[in-house]
Amino acid sequence: VYFDISGQDATVNWGNSLRKMIGYNNMYDFPDKMDSLFNVIHPDDRIGVIKAWNKALYSNYKFDIKYRIVCKNGNVRWFRSQGTVMHYDSGAPRLFFGTSIDIEEPVVTEQKAIEAEKAVRREAESAKENLEMLTEITDSGLWYAELDSQGNITKINWGANLRGLLGYVSEVELPNTIDS
Repeated sequence: VYFDISGQDATVNWGNSLRKMIGYNNMYDFPDKMDSLFNVIHPDDRIGVIKAWNKALYSNYKFDIKYRIVCKNGNVRWFRSQGTVMHYDSGAPRLFFGTSIDIEEPVVTEQKAIEAEKAVRREAESAKENLEMLTEITDSGLWYAELDSQGNITKINWGANLRGLLGYVSEVELPNTIDS
């Protein structure tokens, strides 16, 4: 993006590689205008991108932001843009240049991993609650063992309720060891 000496009137040049990444063919269906880009930025991300853009224009802030773009076919993809601004001696922006890359795959992979971890935590918490409730209802003792890939016990935990049923008060009396 080139600016005139006042830093106001800009000449934009979107590269064809950006156009192709988001489904456009040429400058006729994705014109060299600021609105061309801002209009395809996901509505939830648009204000943040514009704020980062303006901060980079009028300070020494390096533009580096992740955001979503609504492609021509309607698909939403994650992008990362980085850029630098050169200024006139007056401090007005002269040239803003940078790159945009499609980061959809790593972002989606990270989101899936976070969701999977949350699901495992929810399942573990639910199982724990169910076991605690079962222990209270049946007045039974709970224990669990961890096994290695060959089926050997590597760790054991005697629950407090089981200790009480067996007449032990603490872990000192009935330690969490296989031979106890």
